[in-house]
This record gives sequence, C-alpha cells and structure tokens, in this order.
Amino acid sequence: MRNNYTPSVNIIRDTDREVTYIPTPNAKRTVSQIIDDFRNGVRSFNLIGSYGTGKSSFLLALEQSLRGKRPYFNVPFIKDQTFGTLKLVGSYESIIESFASQLGVTATEDFTENIFTELISLYKSVGKNPLLFIVIDEFGKFLEYAAQNKPERELYFIQQLAELANDTKYNLVLITTIHQSFESYGFSLSDSQRQEWTKVKGRFRDVTFNEPVEQLLYLASEHIASVRKSETTYDNLDTALNLFIKSKAFNYNEGFSKELNLKIYPLDLLSANTLTLALQRYGQNERSLFSFLESTDHTSFAHHTSLQDPFYNLANVYDYLHFNFYSYLTSRFNNDFAAWASIKSSLEIVEREFAEDLAAYTKLIKAIGLINVFAASGAILDKAFW
Repeated sequence: MRNNYTPSVNIIRDTDREVTYIPTPNAKRTVSQIIDDFRNGVRSFNLIGSYGTGKSSFLLALEQSLRGKRPYFNVPFIKDQTFGTLKLVGSYESIIESFASQLGVTATEDFTENIFTELISLYKSVGKNPLLFIVIDEFGKFLEYAAQNKPERELYFIQQLAELANDTKYNLVLITTIHQSFESYGFSLSDSQRQEWTKVKGRFRDVTFNEPVEQLLYLASEHIASVRKSETTYDNLDTALNLFIKSKAFNYNEGFSKELNLKIYPLDLLSANTLTLALQRYGQNERSLFSFLESTDHTSFAHHTSLQDPFYNLANVYDYLHFNFYSYLTSRFNNDFAAWASIKSSLEIVEREFAEDLAAYTKLIKAIGLINVFAASGAILDKAFW
C-alpha cells in the first residue's frame, strides 16, 4: 500500500493530495456537533486542540467529504448543497489584509466593506443551494498579530466575520483552529481591550479537538512500520508488552496494545505514550509526534540503532525532549518545571557518586523522572518494573 504519510498538513497546499485519514470517534462527534449547531443557527467555530492532534488533517477530510471525493463523514448540512470553500492559513500579519489578498480586494476606500461584499459574491457564485466554508487554520497567529497591532480594528473585523457566518439567511460556516483558549492570546491587552476580546470570542462556539493518544500512536505506527529498517526478537517485544501492561502506567486496550507493540518498534509502548503526551503538553511551532518521526538531530528516532539499545526507550525520549524543548522545560512557565529540575539534580548527584556503570544509572534516572511526570496515578512501579 502506498504510504501517504506527511509530517505536517497544509489545508491549502494539500487540497488535492490523497492523504490517508482514519475518522476517529472524536472526529465524528465533532462533525455531528458542527452540523447540529449549524441547524440551530450557530455557525462560527473554534477548534481548540494541542499541537499534533490532527486538526488540519480533520479539516481536509471534512472538505473532501463535503466535495464528495472521500466519504470520511456524513455531512448533510442542507438539502442538495453545492459546496465551496475559502481557506486561509494563519501567519503573523493582519487578518484583514490576508482576506483582502485572498478575495482580490485592492480598493483603499471602504476597505473592509469591500471585503465582505466580495465574500458574499463568492458565496453566491458557489451555485444553487450554496454552502460556503470559511476555514482559517492556525488562527492563533492572526490573533497574536491582532494583540500587538491595532487590536480594536483587527478584532472588530473578526467580530463582523463571525456575525456574517452566524446570519442564517446565508449558509456560511466559519471554522478556525487554535492551540489554546481564545482569551490566552490577549494576555498583553489592556482591561478594556480584553473585554472586547471576550466579546468577540462569544461569537464562536468552542469545540475541543484532542485526539486520544492511542489514535495518534496508531497513525504514527503505520508510518513506522512502512519505513522500519531494523527488527528485534519477539522475546524483546513480549517482554516490553508485559512490562507495559503490568505497570498500568497508561491506559490500554490489550488487543490494540499487542498490535501496536509490533508496529511501533523500535519505540516501546512506555516511551511512545510518554513521548506523545510530552509533545502534546510542550509542543511548540508545530512540533508533534509526526514531526518527531522526521527529525534528524542526534537525539532523534532516525539516529537510533538497535546496536545502541533494543528500543528507543524512555532515556532516549528524555534526551530528545531535553534537546528540542530545553528553553521551555527550564522555564518557570512550564508547569512541570519542578519535576524537570529534580531530574537534572538527580543526574548531577549520580555523576558525582558513581564512577562505574554511570550510563546505566543515568538512563534509570531519566526513565524514573519521565514516568513520574506522565504516568497515571496508581501505576505499579515496583522492583519488578525496573
């Protein structure tokens, strides 16, 4: 089977690309919620989810379903709908200027009015029974710009855009994606500006979009299995699986875990779950589990060989996170700052106290530290585990 994996999805660049997508229960619920709200007159949505949870892929799958290209979702918004779309990918610039560029608006007089006039013209040009989706991926970048540059002007445009979408005399749907709450992008604003920020946010329906870790791991395992160069023995795989199950450190389905255990090697299930949770928690600048798979630095998955260790284990995960997220992990903005500081302190003690087997002790400290941060409460981490 051809591998259609890509470490990142761009909703404009990849419009016509065949991207493998597995509709998850979470994604299906999201579509159902959007359809129900659309019928009730709520048509502006913020998809809120961590980095690497598949929001852009979801948007592409939804568009392909609406166009009738791939039946990922059942999408009966209106009867005999004719579908059209206007798509933007956020960047640190004015959202007003970006819309003007997309719609070909150049007139300086009545600038925003002309933008909305062109938007309505685009809607009417879609065809009989038009359904126009306005999709803004990486919306947070526009919000970051708005917070620093004429926030009143930028926010008022966003408010007008949402109000137009929510006008039920048109069949418009506005979907944006952000990585954190709408309000968090306006932390530097004055009190009065933050009040406006909150008012604009009220025009949108927030939809949480965080795929389960298991689903992300399954998607990643499909890629790993297709490119894997090294193999290990079934004894090693069985040992790793039994250790994972008995530890109860992470949620698991036994049948699913057995299948995943085979596909995701040289990651083991403990390191894979820890890594995915860490990247969801600390991920910045679109770093995710999938960009991890494409990383080429010295701590990366690509540089691991079975001659070093049978698995890309928890100590390897620690090294990758420490190298790629050092500035954030050592910042007091990190909620896990104390835990990471404790790991560092423990490593320094080990280096002073042990002259022999230092590498083994160091790996153990890194593994204990990560499990302490990410494992579920009640995990069985006894002597048999270590």
